[in-house]
Amino acid sequence: MPVGNRVPARRWPAPRAAAVLLAAGVGFAPGAAAGPWSFSPVVTLSAQRTDNAGLVATADAREAATVVTADLLLPLGYRGRRDDWILSYRPVRETYRGLDSVPSGALDNTAHYAAFSWTRRRSERSRWELRTSWSRADRARLALDAPEADLVALPRTKTDTLTSRLAMSARTGPRSEFSASVAYHATSFDRPEASVPGSAAVPLADSSTVTVEGTLGRDVTRTQRLSLGYRGSRIDEGLRGEVDVHRLLAGWSGGRPEAVGFTVAVGISRTEVRRAAPDDPPGLDGDLGFVGTALIRARLPRQGEFSGGVTRDVGASGGTGGPSETTAVHAGLLWPTGKWSKISFAGRWTDRSPLGADRSLSPPTRTTALGGEWHAALGETTALVLSVEQMRQTTTAGLTPLEVDYRIWGFGLRWAPGAGR
Repeated sequence: MPVGNRVPARRWPAPRAAAVLLAAGVGFAPGAAAGPWSFSPVVTLSAQRTDNAGLVATADAREAATVVTADLLLPLGYRGRRDDWILSYRPVRETYRGLDSVPSGALDNTAHYAAFSWTRRRSERSRWELRTSWSRADRARLALDAPEADLVALPRTKTDTLTSRLAMSARTGPRSEFSASVAYHATSFDRPEASVPGSAAVPLADSSTVTVEGTLGRDVTRTQRLSLGYRGSRIDEGLRGEVDVHRLLAGWSGGRPEAVGFTVAVGISRTEVRRAAPDDPPGLDGDLGFVGTALIRARLPRQGEFSGGVTRDVGASGGTGGPSETTAVHAGLLWPTGKWSKISFAGRWTDRSPLGADRSLSPPTRTTALGGEWHAALGETTALVLSVEQMRQTTTAGLTPLEVDYRIWGFGLRWAPGAGR
């Protein structure tokens, strides 16, 4: 995506998808707690080499750089007889070195992440769960585990995200269970007048989504369950319009918990326009579509794990393209390579197409991203981390295909002082 003469966009130093599998400190014993409390801080210092620091689409404008990252994770947890909760805060600092095209420090970035989760087990038959997270950074970079806001060359602007979800489940009989949830997700920009790359100067838009869901499941055997559910979303994408999306899904899950599990859900969606965007053609209101998901999770020998799936849904773009139809394929592998080392891989392919929009204003995007990490414990509290990440994104603005790609190699040390207790 061309970026003109502006200062290149910065990457959000979010954890790589491969690193997500290791975020709990793979290779370390969990921090032992005196009683129900636990506190297991993790410090990661790393140096990364990127071949496209500015995330530009023009080959002549690409510039390599070294990125020095300091990452601190502070998780405080409590586990009681009925209540569990975790409160965490994670500041991350990125410093770019070796750039000639921009002033020193122009791409440096400080990001903040905070999260809270709470679980209450009222009895063996019911439970409640609350999860909330907040982040603030100079841009919402592509994250392999978060398909929303997946344009990688966004303008430089402070970006805030807030996500919260309250869920409950209760047994309604010997073989049946009802679950329900309500969720809220919002994205806001400090400089919304900045335009989206690859578009006809369309500005960013603050966005929010409210989703409610209810599902009734019934066990048909000891290892299989059928379900029927409804999920409705109100998606407000600012100047790109506001829509309601209704989905009716029928599902099946089965397998053996100790070996492999499958989940399949298919259904239809109906989109209702509450406020049309200026470029929306007639006919979007009442539009029907196909939605569904298929997931697999398997335990492998030597305590390895594999997960993967395919998802198709109608959702938000995080203020960068309007309500969209998104198809995503993802996979992740965690594999021990020795007594004190593990390797992980993750990948995601996403095809996002805005609903009903003029493609010159809100172009569809196709993204392929891969990541890997090798984690070796050097002792009870210290580990060596080697990582690689590659991304390629193609956007079609009008008849012109635009492509952004990068490759990042990383080396780091991770210290968890509470792991040896």
